[in-house]
Amino acid sequence: MARLTAPAGVTVPTAAIGRLTALEELDISYLSVSVESESGSEWNLPEVTRFVLPDAFGDLVALRKLVADGTDVVFPDSAHGLAAVEEVSMTGGSHYFLRTFPEAVTTFPNLRRLDLSGNYFDTVPDSLLRLTRLEELDLGDSLGLLRDPLPDLGRLPALRVLGFGGESRRTGTPLPSHDFLRELFAMELPGLEELRISRWQRNTKRLKLKPEHFTGIGTFRRLRIVDLRFNQLNDLPADFDTLPDLAVANLYGNLFPGAVRDRITAAHPTAQIDFE
Repeated sequence: MARLTAPAGVTVPTAAIGRLTALEELDISYLSVSVESESGSEWNLPEVTRFVLPDAFGDLVALRKLVADGTDVVFPDSAHGLAAVEEVSMTGGSHYFLRTFPEAVTTFPNLRRLDLSGNYFDTVPDSLLRLTRLEELDLGDSLGLLRDPLPDLGRLPALRVLGFGGESRRTGTPLPSHDFLRELFAMELPGLEELRISRWQRNTKRLKLKPEHFTGIGTFRRLRIVDLRFNQLNDLPADFDTLPDLAVANLYGNLFPGAVRDRITAAHPTAQIDFE
């Protein structure tokens, strides 16, 4: 398997990368630079330099996996529609992150895994719904600055795994509203098998999470794995008990009384449930 990783501090790739037509994996992580603004930007977020890929990037017809964590990539038009790409990771953090959703990735027709966690998007565009083969999507900790409703993820017919964390990775930035949970559980996601929806707990910026915020989870009938850690919930809605195939439930960091634990355990006697 042909693989290329950019060393830290090295500005690659150049136009010569187009010669690597057999390249299958490319890692260009952490090539952006965080620049604190003297005047102060919105939410005190630093500016992040952009990394412009050369036009020759479109010649990587065998590229299957792109990892660009901590890199604000500008894709050339030649990259649109790359058919071999199946996996993209563009995660962020407290110092290196994306402010704009990378719509170029929605042109990759065979994309199956997309990790955009830890960023600061103001919108998630409807173009995401072009990815009809997408199986795994992680938007965790990227929802705090969203201004618009999410697109209907139920229109991603292959979606099996969803990351939907409710944290922010930079102190002082807003946390996502619980309204996004209501949006999510109003969607029809019949193929969803794994749901990671941790860290929506109350703090000084957000009210206490209530069981009704999760009402609708029982409609995700194929759920096998759920991660509901650190939500400080004192109960779960009744439809959680009706999930027929639940195998693993991570419920650590909640406040369930004994009676609720007993009810959940009785409803899912064969599941591995972690309350502690």
